[in-house]
Amino acid sequence: MANEKKVRILPVAFGAAVVLAALASTVIVAADGAYRDIGVGLISVALASFIADFLILMALKRRTVIAGIVKFFAILLVNCLLFIPAGVYWFGPVAIFHPNADPAAEELLAAEPNVTADISKDEGLYGWRYNCGQPDAPVILCFYGNGETASRKMADFCEYIGQGYFSGFDIAVYDYPGYGHAPGRSTEATVTAMSLAAYDHLRKTDDSVYVFGYSVGTGPANFVVANREIGALVLMAPYADGCDLFNHFIPVFRFPVLQRLISFKMDNASLAGRVKVAPLVIASHNDETVPFASSERLVSCYADAVFEAVDVPDHAAFWNSVACLQMASDYFTEATV
Repeated sequence: MANEKKVRILPVAFGAAVVLAALASTVIVAADGAYRDIGVGLISVALASFIADFLILMALKRRTVIAGIVKFFAILLVNCLLFIPAGVYWFGPVAIFHPNADPAAEELLAAEPNVTADISKDEGLYGWRYNCGQPDAPVILCFYGNGETASRKMADFCEYIGQGYFSGFDIAVYDYPGYGHAPGRSTEATVTAMSLAAYDHLRKTDDSVYVFGYSVGTGPANFVVANREIGALVLMAPYADGCDLFNHFIPVFRFPVLQRLISFKMDNASLAGRVKVAPLVIASHNDETVPFASSERLVSCYADAVFEAVDVPDHAAFWNSVACLQMASDYFTEATV
């Protein structure tokens, strides 16, 4: 009898624990307005879990060991079907974007005479601008990778320029939502909105805007060029869509039903048909983060593109490659002729 009682308690305890955990998570994320949509989503799943658990308990009222086991596994299955998809959908972007700040890079930029902070709070833009000093110089709008920041990437560009790359160009880099001093949270919607805002902001003062994207930044870079008139586009370690990124690490999102769980779809392959310039695409077989096959698939979707396969040791090594920097610099220079 004691064992039977324990079995009856298990479904109730499990269901209650799941609901309480979801509600606790909701309170945490709802404390920040940028995460309110996740809070609402978790509340909805928690309520669905509570109702489902209650219905299971009502449907299986018999107090036997077998009934208790059935209740337990039924509640376990229902909650897995609710919380696992919700977790993938709501928290998937966490695997893509890693917000951070770099005070050390900001200090370096403060000492750079050609670099100024470029902030437009009304447009949600927080970034940096390098001025080469030449009138009517084209500006390269750069979208960086997930572990970088606008300040760090601008500091890197100062070094590249000192080494002779990107001569005669202004450079502009803006933080994604949640990075650096930019408020909010990075999702496909907020990052693509920021990318268009950055371009439109530059076009108020600049006649020629070129775009440079790296890694996760190739998504917003491609998005801008598909929706605006751009003279040149460089994509370094690009991906065809967000599903490729998730499948590269957990190859279970190959079916359309499961792909719906990915909130960061960033379908660059579909956008490629709207890109009017011939982009320079740089990829490596050794890239452990963005699969080379995904870059190849993206290239095949452009009406015209220059595809360069480089031999860099890993994903982070693109920026350290003389060949990559030289190709990008030469491509932008040729675009101005």
